Amino acid sequence: MASLTPEAQQLISKAGLGTPTAVYGPGTVLNTIGFLFFAAFGAAWTLLAASITNSPIIPSNLHFFQSEFTPSDTPFQVLQIAFPLFGLLFVLIALVSLVRTFLNRHSRGVACAYGVACITRKHADAVRWEEILTVIHGIDVHTTTTRHQHGGTTTSTTVSHKYTVHCQDGRKILFDKTSCGRKIQDMGETLQVETARRNQGRKSYY
Repeated sequence: MASLTPEAQQLISKAGLGTPTAVYGPGTVLNTIGFLFFAAFGAAWTLLAASITNSPIIPSNLHFFQSEFTPSDTPFQVLQIAFPLFGLLFVLIALVSLVRTFLNRHSRGVACAYGVACITRKHADAVRWEEILTVIHGIDVHTTTTRHQHGGTTTSTTVSHKYTVHCQDGRKILFDKTSCGRKIQDMGETLQVETARRNQGRKSYY
């Protein structure tokens, strides 16, 4: 269970949500390790590619070894630039992701005895279970196709889940990977079960 931040504690207390039963977060440590590894891979790729192609975009004293590769044709000169740049692109993506991970390190999704709270760097909101009208489950599917040199293709699919809580007072509270990390579906199940239970109780009352 992720740690409960002071911001979350204050919000839960103010909204009267009772004792937290589950706390979800974005998995900052694991994400940081993964992105650092990705950055190291990109840096190694760049230096190795620059060493093999004798690329001028990296100072020669940083090359792993001195290559005899001295192309004269334009296509090979383009290769000198483009091949190492792939590694630099990996490093840039990793650094941007690390910054985003750091900024979102205090984000939390918290399920409590009497309600639920969502805390991110952009907003913080809470609602009691009986004040929730509906929970909408959204799924975003992203498909990427990579073509190989020999004509083959590889397709990868990424599925992202998000849950939008619609409150009686018109508010909408979004729970997604930013606030709940890889446990977003666990939070979504809690939201749906608790909301269905309250709605069933209201129907039985009337």
